[in-house]
Amino acid sequence: MEFRSFTTAARNALLATAALSALLAAAPASASYLVKHPFAGPGGDGASTFTNIIKVGSVFYGTTTYGGTGPCPSGCGTFFTMTPGGLENVLYNFQGGNDGAYPRGSLVLTKTPTGPAIYGTTMQGGAGPATNCPDFGSCGTVFDWQLNSSTLNTAYAFQGGADGYAPLSGMALGANGALYGVTMDGGKSTSICHTSYSQCGTIFSIASASTNAETVLYRFRGMANSDGANPVGTPLAQGAKLYGTTGYGGQACTNLPNGCGTVWGFKISTLNESVLYKFQGMANNDGADPYGQLAMAGGTLWGTTFYGGASNNGMVFNLTPVTSTSWAETNIWNFTGGSDGGHPGGGLTQMGSTLYGATSSGGNAGCQYLYSSPGCGTIFKVTGTTLTPAIYSFNGVSDGGNPYDTLIKDGAYLWGTTFGGGTLPSGASAYGTVFRFN
Repeated sequence: MEFRSFTTAARNALLATAALSALLAAAPASASYLVKHPFAGPGGDGASTFTNIIKVGSVFYGTTTYGGTGPCPSGCGTFFTMTPGGLENVLYNFQGGNDGAYPRGSLVLTKTPTGPAIYGTTMQGGAGPATNCPDFGSCGTVFDWQLNSSTLNTAYAFQGGADGYAPLSGMALGANGALYGVTMDGGKSTSICHTSYSQCGTIFSIASASTNAETVLYRFRGMANSDGANPVGTPLAQGAKLYGTTGYGGQACTNLPNGCGTVWGFKISTLNESVLYKFQGMANNDGADPYGQLAMAGGTLWGTTFYGGASNNGMVFNLTPVTSTSWAETNIWNFTGGSDGGHPGGGLTQMGSTLYGATSSGGNAGCQYLYSSPGCGTIFKVTGTTLTPAIYSFNGVSDGGNPYDTLIKDGAYLWGTTFGGGTLPSGASAYGTVFRFN
C-alpha cells in the first residue's frame, strides 16, 4: 500500500462514492451494529476518515481526513465532537495552511500549562518549506485542541529536514508525560528507504507539558542498518519503552526489494532502538507492510500487516519474548480477501480476554468501493490464538465500508469509523460513518 498514491486516489474517488453505492449489495442488518453518525462529505461535516475516535468525559472527539469547508481538493479535513447518541458538531475545519491539512493520526488526551488538550497530527500543510518535503508537497503538523478555551493551535510544524515530515499516525502518551510519535518521511537519512520516499522517517517527542518543543529521538536508516524505514503506526508506550512498526525496510523480501517492514522497540532513557522482528513477506507465509498500532496483552505483542500472508491479503501475528533481545513471531491468521476479510489497516483492541480488529476489504463480495479488492471489510476477534473471522461484514450502503482504524473500547461496546459508505437521513449516500458494535 503506497500512501502517496493512495491518498490521491482516495480524494479523487470521494465524489464517485454516491454513484457507486447504488451498485453495492446490502448484507443483512445486525442488531449488534449501529451507525451513530454518517458524514456528509466535502462542504459538509467531513469525509472519509482513517482514524479512530477517543472519548473524553461523556463525549467523543475525532477527525475526518477529508471533507469540511477548507479549500483543499475534497476538503482539508475536520475536527469534531459527538455525543454517544450520535449528535455531531464540527469544532474546526482545517484550511490547509499553517494549521495543517488531512489529519490522519489518532488523537490523545494530555495536560498542558493551560489545561487539558487533545493532540493530533496532519500529514500535510503547516509552515514547513514545501521544497523540503517533496514526497508529500508539504510537511505536516502536530496540533492541539485546548478543551478549556475551545481553540485549535499548531503545536509544531515539521520542517522536512532532520526533524522529519509527514506524520501519518498519532502520538502515544508516555509515563513521563511527553508525547511520542513517528514521521513517515524525512530525517535526513542517506540510506535507501522505499522507492517512493526519499527519507526513512523518525521517532520524535513533543513536550506537551511545557513548550511543545519537538525532539528527534531516532532516525531510521532503512536497508543500510536493517532497522526499518517509513513508520506509519502510532507507537505503543509501555513504561520506559516504545514499540512500533515500519512499513518498509528490515531485510529484502519477495514483496518489496527494500524490505517488508519491521517491529521495533525503543528505550527512551538511552535512545536505543532495537529490531524485534523483520517481516519476510508472502513467499515465506509471513507478513509485509504493518501499518496498525501494536497491542500488548500478557507480555505478548499483537499486530496486523496490510499485505503478506499466504495470499498477500495481510495477516494477524504476535511476538513473544524469548530472551531479553529476541522475540519469536507466530502467524495467527492469513486473510484470504474473501469472506474472512483482507488488508487490515488498524491494530487490535483488547476487551476482556478477547482482541478485536477490522479489515478494510473482504467480507461481503457484493460490496466494492475504491479498489480492486472486493468487499467493504469485516470485524474479527481473536481469543487465545484462535481467530474468528467476519463476526460482522460491512455492506457499504447503510452501515459504511472500508474501516482503516483501530477500534476503541467504551464500556461493553466497541466504536469505530469507516472510510466510506453509509446513508444520510435524506437518503443520499454518506462519506463514511461512526459506528458502535457490541
